[in-house]
Amino acid sequence: MNQNRTRFAACLTAVCLMAGTAGCAPKAAETAAQEKSIYVETVTAETGDLSLSTEFIGTVEPDELVSVFPKVAGTVLAVHKNVGDEVKKGELLFEVDPSDIQLSVNIAQAQLMSAQAQMDQALGSSFDMQMIQLESQLKQAQNAYSNARQSLRDYNDGTEDSMDDISNGMAAFQQSMQSLKQQIAEKDAAIKQAQEAGDPDEVARLLAQKQGLEASYDQAEAQYLMMRANYNDLDDGDDAQHKQLRTAVRNAQTAYESAEQIYELTKDAVHNDAIKVAKASLGQATAAFEAQAKQLEYTRVTSPIDGVIEQKNVSEQGLVSQSSPAYTVSNKSTLMVTFYVPADAVDQMAAGDKVTIENGRRTYEGTIAEVGTMVDPATGLFKVKASADEDDGALLTGLSVKVTADTAKARGSLLIPQSVVYYEDGAAYVYLLENGRAVKTFIETGISNEESVEVTSGLTAASRIISTWHPNLTDGAAVVPAAEAEAASSGSASEEASSGEDAAEEASSAKAASEGQQAEPDDDASDAASGGAQED
Repeated sequence: MNQNRTRFAACLTAVCLMAGTAGCAPKAAETAAQEKSIYVETVTAETGDLSLSTEFIGTVEPDELVSVFPKVAGTVLAVHKNVGDEVKKGELLFEVDPSDIQLSVNIAQAQLMSAQAQMDQALGSSFDMQMIQLESQLKQAQNAYSNARQSLRDYNDGTEDSMDDISNGMAAFQQSMQSLKQQIAEKDAAIKQAQEAGDPDEVARLLAQKQGLEASYDQAEAQYLMMRANYNDLDDGDDAQHKQLRTAVRNAQTAYESAEQIYELTKDAVHNDAIKVAKASLGQATAAFEAQAKQLEYTRVTSPIDGVIEQKNVSEQGLVSQSSPAYTVSNKSTLMVTFYVPADAVDQMAAGDKVTIENGRRTYEGTIAEVGTMVDPATGLFKVKASADEDDGALLTGLSVKVTADTAKARGSLLIPQSVVYYEDGAAYVYLLENGRAVKTFIETGISNEESVEVTSGLTAASRIISTWHPNLTDGAAVVPAAEAEAASSGSASEEASSGEDAAEEASSAKAASEGQQAEPDDDASDAASGGAQED
C-alpha cells in the first residue's frame, strides 16, 4: 500500500510538471521569435537651421588708416607729434621751413600789385576823357535830331490849321456858287417869260442881271478851285517847306545814330578789349599769388582724421618730399579684420552676418561690414571686411588672426543626426522602421556638420529613422523598437511570476503529502524502499 502511495505521488508530480510545461509553451515561442528580431531605437527628422563654418586668416586694421604725405618738399622745421600720440582732425603734426616759399609769395604779391595797376590804368583818365568827348558829340546829335523833329511837328500843326481854314473857305465858296447858280436859273425863267410877254426892255434888263450873276459865279468858282489846289498840296505833303523840314529830320537822325554807334563801339569794344587784357593779367597774377600762398599753408602739415599716430618718418632738420609718407594715422574707434574667401563662400555671406575672431586664446565677436563683389587679381579671392564688436587693446594693427565665418546655410530644413546616415558608393541612405522591418531608403543631403545632416529629399518629418547600429541590420531585417520590446518583456515577466507561484503551491502540497506518508513508515514500506533502491 505504501508503494502505491509512492507511485501516486510520483504520478501527481509528473502531471503537475507537464501541466506547467504546457502552460509556458506559448510564452516561450513568443520569446524565441523576439530573440530573432533586432532591437532598435528610432528618431525623427527635425526642422531647423544649419550652418557650415570655415576658418580664414585675417589681418587687423583700423577702420581708417591714412598715410600723410607733405604737399611741399623741404627741411623739417619742427615736429609736434610722436608715435602713440592721439590727435584730432586738423591738429598740427610738423612744420616745413617756409623761407623759400615765403620769397615766392612775396614775388607773386608784387606781380599782383603790378597787374592791379594796369587794370586801374585801363579804367583811367585818358579813356574817360575820350568817352566824355564822344558822349558830348552824342548829346549834340541827339539835340539836333530832337529839334528837327520838333520843327516838323510845329509845321505839321500849322499845316493842319491852314488846311482847316482852306476847308472852311472852300465850303463858303461852294455855298455861294450854289446860290449864284440858283439865281441864274431864276433869271433864265424870267427872261423866258418876258420874251413871251413881248417886253424887250424887260428882257434886256434881265439879261444884264444874268450876266452879272454869271461873272460872280465864275469868280467864286476860280477862288474855290485855287483853294482846293492849295488844300491838296498841303494834304499830299508836296509843300517845299514841308519837304525841307522832313529832310532835316532824316539828316539829324542819321547823325545821331552815327554818334551813338561810335560811342557804343568805343565803350564796348575798344574799352572792353583793354579791360580784358588788364583783367587777364590781373587774373594770372592773382592765381599765382594764391598758389604760392597755398604752398605756404602746406608747410604746416595737419592730421586729416581723428586717431592715433601709428608711424612717424620725419625728424627735425630732416628732409621731406611729396613722394614719401611722413606720418601714418589710424582711427581705432572701430577695428576691422580683412580676410579673403572663395566664390562659393562669398555667395553665402552678407553684411550683418556674425563671425568669430580668434587671437591666441582670446576670442572676439565680429560683424561682417563689407563683402567684395570683385575678384582680387593677386589672390583670385573676394575681399571681406568684418568689424570687431569689442576691443580689449590686444587687437593690434597688422596682427594676423583666425576668422570663423558661416560659408553655407540651411534655413527651415529637415535635419537628422550624422550617426544615422550610411553611404554606399557615395550615395547616402538611412534605415526606416516600417511595419516591423528595416527599410533601406536613399536620401539626398545638403550641408552637414559633425552632428547634423540636411536632408533635401527622401524623408518626411514623420519618418521613423533607425538610430541603432547592429551588424545584422540590413534591408528587410525584422526589427523591434526597444521601447515596445521592453514593455512586452515586463508583461511576460509578470505572467511567468504568477504561474510560478501556482506551480510552487502545487509542488508544496505534493511534498507535504509525500512527507506525511513518510512520517508513518512500516516494514513493508521499508522493504519496498530497499528493494527499489537495489533495483535502481
